[in-house]
Amino acid sequence: MAVLAASSALIGCAGQTPGPAKPATTATHASDFYPLAKGWRWAYDVERDGQTVLATFAVVSREGAEATVLSGDAEIRYHVSEQGVAHAAGHGAGDYELREPVAQGTTWPVEGGHATITATGQTATVPAGTFPGCIVVEISRQEPPRVTRTTFAPFLGPVLIDQQVVDPAGGASHTRAVLRGVTQPGADPFASPG
Repeated sequence: MAVLAASSALIGCAGQTPGPAKPATTATHASDFYPLAKGWRWAYDVERDGQTVLATFAVVSREGAEATVLSGDAEIRYHVSEQGVAHAAGHGAGDYELREPVAQGTTWPVEGGHATITATGQTATVPAGTFPGCIVVEISRQEPPRVTRTTFAPFLGPVLIDQQVVDPAGGASHTRAVLRGVTQPGADPFASPG
């Protein structure tokens, strides 16, 4: 999620812990691993430099192939197509977060580097739960040299994001975001019953 919008804003509530969203269905497309319908909300514990902050993301609009995600005051725009899920650029796709086919070894270019699906069929355990059938996408870029590994759970989205940035002066920083809660469209935990 754009590296959690640069370690993101401190906002809101965590949502609810989901059960498997679609247990009888197998995820096969990029959009299955990154649902961007209006109403999705994710909350992450983001750890960096020994500190942890809460970062929340919410899909606030979806019009055709274009989705807008809000994190604090920052808007992140995505373009969803048969080719995959990409950051929006103008009225089309920019760098892809996930690209078809969803298979181990699939590689595609991104600005300043490349992305690869490094693993499929993984199980991820985070505070929000345990999620089987995950895929791992690794994006490597230069200037500054950095690697971002994102674990996507089927029908749920990113559950774990690790980024390491190497400082040319010899240092390095590490940012880790783990999913603590998610709210699916129509499942607002704060809505009035009935």
